[in-house]
Amino acid sequence: TPTIAAGAHHGSMSKKVRLDMETRLKCGELDALVATASLELGIDVGSIDLVCQIQSAKSVSTGMQRIGRAGHLLDATSKGRILVTDRDDLVESAVLVRAITDGQIDTTRIPANCLDVLAQQIVAAVAADEWHAPALYDLFRRAYCYRDLDYEDYTRVLDMLSGNYTFDVEYPPYPKITWDKVNDVLYPERSARLIAFRAGGTIPDISDYDVYLEAKKTRVGRLDEGFVEQLHTGDIFVLGSSSWRVLGIRRNRVLVKDVYGRAPTIPFWGGDRDSRTYDLGVLVGQFRAAIDARLESGAPESELIGWLCREYHVDQNGARSIYTYCREQKLVTGTLPTNTLLLIEHFQDELGLQQIVVHSPFGIRVHDPWALVLQQAIQERYGFRPQTATIDDGILITLPAGKILDVERDNLVGMVTPENLTRLAESAILRSPVFYGRFRHTAVRSLMVLREYRGRKAPVWLQSLRSTALLEACSEDLSSPLVQESLRECMNEALDVPNLRQIVERLSAGQIQVKTRATRVPSPFTHSLLLLGQYGDMGSIPTRERRTRMMHLHRELLKQILDEETLQNLLDPV
Repeated sequence: TPTIAAGAHHGSMSKKVRLDMETRLKCGELDALVATASLELGIDVGSIDLVCQIQSAKSVSTGMQRIGRAGHLLDATSKGRILVTDRDDLVESAVLVRAITDGQIDTTRIPANCLDVLAQQIVAAVAADEWHAPALYDLFRRAYCYRDLDYEDYTRVLDMLSGNYTFDVEYPPYPKITWDKVNDVLYPERSARLIAFRAGGTIPDISDYDVYLEAKKTRVGRLDEGFVEQLHTGDIFVLGSSSWRVLGIRRNRVLVKDVYGRAPTIPFWGGDRDSRTYDLGVLVGQFRAAIDARLESGAPESELIGWLCREYHVDQNGARSIYTYCREQKLVTGTLPTNTLLLIEHFQDELGLQQIVVHSPFGIRVHDPWALVLQQAIQERYGFRPQTATIDDGILITLPAGKILDVERDNLVGMVTPENLTRLAESAILRSPVFYGRFRHTAVRSLMVLREYRGRKAPVWLQSLRSTALLEACSEDLSSPLVQESLRECMNEALDVPNLRQIVERLSAGQIQVKTRATRVPSPFTHSLLLLGQYGDMGSIPTRERRTRMMHLHRELLKQILDEETLQNLLDPV
């Protein structure tokens, strides 16, 4: 058997090591290079014969770009293989490949009326010359992304930059411009030009935090900023092979105490998850509808498998797996969820907890805000807040012990309407961890928190400290440019509320149907969600209780999704 020489290429490696790997690949000393998803190799990496993508790229455009790294010449053909990890990934990857061969790409949404970038441009323009406020407004309106800029939003940004907006903090941001409202003229402050040059930009500063064992004053590891923002004193998290209790956060350090063996109180994954794009979700829904129609018509297995191999470029094993997966789901629930039909499945586990699953193909960026607003709507109507978990193919809602909803009578998805969606989303997002991180980015981009002043760079922990003070001062004022822009970024970029609104409106108009099924054994499409619910969003549940809940999932379900060795490991040794 010939020996294959493979190298690794990752952003955490030094530039010298990465360059050495690229050179060895170009010279033919390496047969393969294992790279990160971003493919940080440069276009001069040399001739690549084949790209092997692990799991779906989640986006048609991204999949096309990655596979396009092979055969990167005008007269060459790009070749790629997608290696899937489960049946949900298999279905999505098949649809992705068909979309690539059909030449489809995802919709690009251009951010509009970003008030933080507007603040930067106002300071830069006024630093260069004096401006009449209406004339500067007209200038900005000539840019495509500010063509619909509201004049009131513009004047609120002017008030913020000129110090007319009062922040009740110990060290309030000082004015960058002067606004003579009598003559409606804008003048620069002394440091405006330097700030425009040195503190501008839209890419936020990201920094890791050192984790120190307080007793010995020794460093035990590092945590990324997004994870640290969710930590509070007393929280327990896993780092390496041990558990650590947070004693405090000091500047760029997290002080901890070793509590080996204790269960974590927050999810270990903590970071962003890749989401299927909305456009790809619609294609997945259409694919399921096509399979459902063929199953309904009684098409033989061989015909359906041949169609999958021919149209979606999967092999025989993959086609048979897709056929079996969809057929099993249809036998249990009677239908397949599509982009025009949502399936709500509900059942009780053996602990008596009611589980409600909204089967939907539209992706995590749609399902995350949908889960948030459903939580908020249920809390407002019934007085309790359920737990949720989301994946690209649905939402899992777990009710507290002793709480039961009549899913058909209460019209679960109908609780969120086009009229109350914005209010529910804003109320939920303002309390979510994603808002705090985005608020810091907005404050820095708006020049209310400077990333550099008088030649000295402000570290991320200091930026975070100052932005937290600003947030406490203006969090109740939704008209504040900082809060308004942070909400816009959360709803339109971190999450996908615009497409969620389309879905809610189509539900309200009857263009998307809803079917409800009560099941005894959770359907096959539910398995991934149940595993995430046990080990993901329920991170605050102690390990022993999570293990107990896992053992009390339906035994038939456990036999389908876990092998014998994993089942044995769920039990404590006697």
